[in-house]
Amino acid sequence: MQRTTLTSLALALAFALNLGCESKLSNGNGGNGGGLLDLGGQSQAVAGPGLMPQAKPPIDDLPVPIGFVLVESISRDYTLAAGRLVDHTYQGRDAKIDVDRFYQTQMPDAGWTMQDRRTTRGIYTLNFTNATERCEVRITEVGGLTGKRTNVAIHVQPFGPANATPETN
Repeated sequence: MQRTTLTSLALALAFALNLGCESKLSNGNGGNGGGLLDLGGQSQAVAGPGLMPQAKPPIDDLPVPIGFVLVESISRDYTLAAGRLVDHTYQGRDAKIDVDRFYQTQMPDAGWTMQDRRTTRGIYTLNFTNATERCEVRITEVGGLTGKRTNVAIHVQPFGPANATPETN
């Protein structure tokens, strides 16, 4: 009887620790990647593959993490003689820091070069360029009745007369 109780207790503890690991990771993607582990007020980086890109994002060279959906009511994209304009907003549940890491690693793989990155009042802003365009990625958190969500706003525009290319700055 005592052996059965100890075995049951050990299994329950192992199960609880496994669930606890997921809930303490800030990535919110079910423990499917790296994140920050909360150690009583201290954060510790956790190794892992991180967020994964969608196989077929709405625009080929603008990666989107799996689980994020396009908010069509506030998004637009079109092509002009001078180039394309993209204003897309995506929404998902992963933590801002993990989405920030996603874009730092995935945008270069899609042909973009990071120019700068900043965090101001909880908003992550990453700026990229390619041969003909500039791209700003803004990562914010919004709350609602269904809980907190992470928004990713992607703005792409061509370099123009008022926007010198990085090589001429």
